[in-house]
Amino acid sequence: MQRIYAFIALVSVIFLGGCSALGGLFSKESPSPVSGNWSYSIDSPQGVYTGTLQIVEADPGELVIIMSQDGNNSADVVRPESNEFDEETQTLSFTFDNPEFGTMNVSMVLDEAGLSGTLHVVQFGMDVPILATRSDQ
Repeated sequence: MQRIYAFIALVSVIFLGGCSALGGLFSKESPSPVSGNWSYSIDSPQGVYTGTLQIVEADPGELVIIMSQDGNNSADVVRPESNEFDEETQTLSFTFDNPEFGTMNVSMVLDEAGLSGTLHVVQFGMDVPILATRSDQ
């Protein structure tokens, strides 16, 4: 009789362990709300610059951003090293180096219209507006 109880206990442990493992496979976190393709425009004193942002969530909480300016070749693609999306404030922030203007800090807030905020040109201490709308819908 004890063997039957031990067998039932063993089967229960295996079954429950299998269920929890399957839960890990099927319960994926939603991707970051900023993941996807975006068209951006920067309104600077030198004119309006446009391009694309491709944002991919490599791992939960880890974003990969590829930024390219319209009309430039693939060598001009920027991949910011530091970036963050704050879920609480819905703010995307990233920093990259521009060969002509130096370090750029971007901070944009996500709302129903898209992303909007500022691009800060560190070298000149100047902020310019940046807007982005989804281009992958």
